[in-house]
Amino acid sequence: MNVSLSIYDVFASAIPGSLYLVASVYLGVRFGWIGVADLAGLDTTVAVAGAVVASYLLGQVLGSSLRWVVERGDLWAISPIEVRETFRRRNPSVAARPFVDANPFTLLAGLRQVSPEAASEVDRARAGGIMLRSTSPAFLIGAVISFVEAIAAGRLAPVVVGVALLVLAALSLYEGQKRAMWAQMHTYECAVWMPEVDRYLSPSAEDQAGDPVGD
Repeated sequence: MNVSLSIYDVFASAIPGSLYLVASVYLGVRFGWIGVADLAGLDTTVAVAGAVVASYLLGQVLGSSLRWVVERGDLWAISPIEVRETFRRRNPSVAARPFVDANPFTLLAGLRQVSPEAASEVDRARAGGIMLRSTSPAFLIGAVISFVEAIAAGRLAPVVVGVALLVLAALSLYEGQKRAMWAQMHTYECAVWMPEVDRYLSPSAEDQAGDPVGD
């Protein structure tokens, strides 16, 4: 049986999950739950396969959950409405077309049918944004671990590491939000050239008239 991961899976789940896996292994070794000798004695193939599976699962569970928690604060978040209005300002000649009011994910689904290459480009940007936003909590967890180590050991080096991880957490969240905004914007830009997109998304005359009023 062949098991393969797409680029989206790797960026959105496996890479963030690998950071959570590293933090979990570190804590396990630090508290004596995992022995270093046991890790060194693992078969290389088993270790690599286990790390890939664990990274993917942690990325799916922790990455998605913690990203949701971080995004609830709306820090640097740009709403789809803001993206839509920015697109209208940049492209006044198409601002009134019906597709502009459509959900960007609906447009992306149509783009996959018309131009898989353009849709893949948008998906790469989305995956990159998800990866960066999912790694932000991992960097934050690493910073907390470093500060606790600094207090426990009374050394300066963990403090420097903790500050660096805090900076990485902020930068990854900021860049992730930028990439998410770019992906939505590019979806609208590509939809301009989708044949008959307005015909599919325009309300019909019957819909505009509304349902008959009952007694």
